[in-house]
Amino acid sequence: MPSQIITNGKTPNTFVSQWQNDLGHLILGSKITLDFNPVIKASGLIDDFVIVHYQAKPIFLRRFGVVATGKYFSVSSIEAKTPYRSVLVHETNLLFPPNGVLIHANSRVVVDQGVATIIPA
Repeated sequence: MPSQIITNGKTPNTFVSQWQNDLGHLILGSKITLDFNPVIKASGLIDDFVIVHYQAKPIFLRRFGVVATGKYFSVSSIEAKTPYRSVLVHETNLLFPPNGVLIHANSRVVVDQGVATIIPA
């Protein structure tokens, strides 16, 4: 079964996600570099927030990505107990995705067995 490798990028709120097959070889086209700083800046976020986005690749292994407290989680399901707002940053202002996210202010996340539960901070 393929497995996902998530590493922190060179700056805060940046991450690299890629997948490997059963033999430990990287799956071609699965690497995605993510930079959440543009959406954080556009939203004026400082503390106690959760950002949700849809991982656009790789095909057949797509999941949801969740950012909170400088960490990135890849999950198959999300249960939100707090309201959210959508933010769309124009792609001409980005070097890396995502450009469309859901932001849960004053929230934190608990991840268990591939399910992210977003709760009040």
